[in-house]
Amino acid sequence: MRKKIRPDETQPDVFMYYCSAVGIDDSPRQRTLPIDAINRANATAEVATVTALFRQFADGNLDDTSWVVPASAIAERMDVKAVMPQLEAREIGWVEAGFEPVLVGDLIDNVLADTNSTSRVFNAETTDLPEVTYLRVRYDGFCEAGETVSVDDLPRGRYTIVRAGDIVVSHINAIHGAIALVPEELDGSIVTSEFTVAHSLSDTHPYVVWAMLRSPEARADMLLRSTGIGRTRVNWAIIKQLSVPRPPADVAERILTALLDADESERTAARQRAHARASVANDLQLATPMAQTIISAFKPPR
Repeated sequence: MRKKIRPDETQPDVFMYYCSAVGIDDSPRQRTLPIDAINRANATAEVATVTALFRQFADGNLDDTSWVVPASAIAERMDVKAVMPQLEAREIGWVEAGFEPVLVGDLIDNVLADTNSTSRVFNAETTDLPEVTYLRVRYDGFCEAGETVSVDDLPRGRYTIVRAGDIVVSHINAIHGAIALVPEELDGSIVTSEFTVAHSLSDTHPYVVWAMLRSPEARADMLLRSTGIGRTRVNWAIIKQLSVPRPPADVAERILTALLDADESERTAARQRAHARASVANDLQLATPMAQTIISAFKPPR
């Protein structure tokens, strides 16, 4: 039930259970919210499940072998990530469903691997740009303009210029969904070396690849292939080895159409909100220069 500590010991099989509720039931917040009771109930139920399964394992009566790790699997590493089901086993379902597993590296490529991409990379000493705007990649999979700074104020390091249609992956937060497709209006923004910037290699639209990269299956695979606990990091070497099902043309078209329709709906909503704000400001005279001056004068320092 533990990893052997003496060379003369015979390594037994071990019990493993990966918790998803225990650990989030004690919030550091001072204010109690309804979700706290739900989290605590889930954690209590999970503790009961783990306890019951472990007792069955200790007594030799555990029928569910998915919670048993054979001794051979922990010869070098003994942690949950190392012995969880690897992607090769999960690909079987794709093949049975008629899908062809394909590596992400066959669908997109790191722009820095392209010999013609030297104009994409710069540092403060080599560029003639007067100022640059950082690209911010959010957890929801979309990006926005970050701070615009003078090139003279850029910290030392390598930066990459992104282009519309690029897929940008955060090395630190990709597992949380921080993977974005660059829109036209953010073409020319920059990212640090903490991001991978990729462009399309195949007929599969980058928007479809973006959606697959943000899927639970792809993000779980990133976790299993990466190192670190808590703040797990990924890089291009991991990203290009991820396996996904190659989407049939009709499925890819449905995904792309839905995403483009959603984008248009969001643009329509933005225009309508802007129209409403203009009516409040102009028709109701609720955005006078004096009000704007007062707000600016009392704006907290950055």
